[in-house]
Amino acid sequence: MAVRAAAATMGALLVGGGTDAVQAQKPLPGGCFARDYTSRELARRPEQVVDRLSLFIRPEPASGGTAADLAVVLADQGHAGRDRLGGARMVQSLVCWQEAAPRGMLWRCGVGCDGGGLKVMHQDGEVLEIMTKGLLVGGGEGCGGRTDLAEAPGKPVTYRLFRAGPEACGR
Repeated sequence: MAVRAAAATMGALLVGGGTDAVQAQKPLPGGCFARDYTSRELARRPEQVVDRLSLFIRPEPASGGTAADLAVVLADQGHAGRDRLGGARMVQSLVCWQEAAPRGMLWRCGVGCDGGGLKVMHQDGEVLEIMTKGLLVGGGEGCGGRTDLAEAPGKPVTYRLFRAGPEACGR
């Protein structure tokens, strides 16, 4: 086991070339991360479609991997407001994996059937920053979703979430 861990660390150093790569490959922290945006924050970003967001990261026993449950309350602005979805609660299940990146390994979580996904830009156990260029939410089981968390098609948006108690993720 120690040999495997040392090999993974060495591989990350070779790919990433430094300590950033080692930090980037640490396990995805489990548990609840959430954020409620204030009316002031939303007023500064009229294109933002998220009022509240929670992400519950958990082991997936069936596959031995990691999964995440995303819940969003949409803001009454941006394309969510235009589409009259403000205040709607949307959920989505994601599967998470690690992949090689120029600076080491990074975590991605995605929705099946090309429903988009997110990548973890920063994690330190208390803060989790996720970025998406397209992530469909809502629509229940299966493929697709009702709306996109991206503010504009193909435009990246980053959400900074903070460690929260399980109740913030509906647990």
